This record gives sequence, structure tokens and C-alpha cells, in this order.
Amino acid sequence: MASARKHHFFNASRIVFYILSLLVFYFALHYISKLEDIKALLLAMNPLWLLLAVTAQIASYVLNAFILRVLLKNGINKIGFFMLFKISLVVIFVNQALPTGGQV
Repeated sequence: MASARKHHFFNASRIVFYILSLLVFYFALHYISKLEDIKALLLAMNPLWLLLAVTAQIASYVLNAFILRVLLKNGINKIGFFMLFKISLVVIFVNQALPTGGQV
């Protein structure tokens, strides 16, 4: 027998989702005026340096995934390289983004 789940408009997970959505919307409106500054910076940037920076960042994720693969090779569960890449992407991004604390 399949149990029927009641969908409530104001359950805890939806309230958290609504609050986060409102915060994202507020910050999008608040920082929309800075788009012209970002556009000017992007136009002044050398595309070669941007490509080099993106390549170096992706290489750091790949190398971290290889390191995780070596360290976890004797693990019980075999974890695929793509999963290790995703894990390294999240870990490195969080480690780089959190220390800034939202400071610009």
C-alpha cells in the first residue's frame, strides 16, 4: 500500500527554501547596479589570462582528484574518478570562497 503524503505549503523545508529564494532575489537586486562595473572589467581583461586562470583552476581540481584517488585506493568502496573530481571541486571551492566571508 502506498501511503499518501500530505503536501503542506508551510512545512519546514519549504519555509527554508522560501527564505533562501528571497535572499537570493534581494542580493540579485542589490548588486544589479554593479553589473556595469563587471562588464567594464571583463572588456578590459586579456582573454589569454582568463583562459590561463580557468585552465589552472580546472587543473587544480583534476590534480586533487588524482590525489584523492591515490589516498583512497585501498578503500572498501571503489569511487569513480568523476565522483572524486566533483568532491574536489566542492572542497576546493568552499575552502577558497568561505575565507573571504563575502568581502568584496
